[in-house]
Amino acid sequence: MIGPQSNCSISYTSAKEPLRVPIIMLAGEGTHEHFYSTTHGAYDTGVKQANVFLRYHVEKESN
Repeated sequence: MIGPQSNCSISYTSAKEPLRVPIIMLAGEGTHEHFYSTTHGAYDTGVKQANVFLRYHVEKESN
């Protein structure tokens, strides 16, 4: 692997269908669509990914 990109081979039926399990979760100012290179962008993406993580694990435990 060279650089920050990675490849995970997962078979699913459609590229439009979202994965149900968060495999790789990225956060930080470099991942924000509008507020890159800012503290606000880093915080915003961190909160967003934390919510995705918690939503997955809370649903998993409640089932």
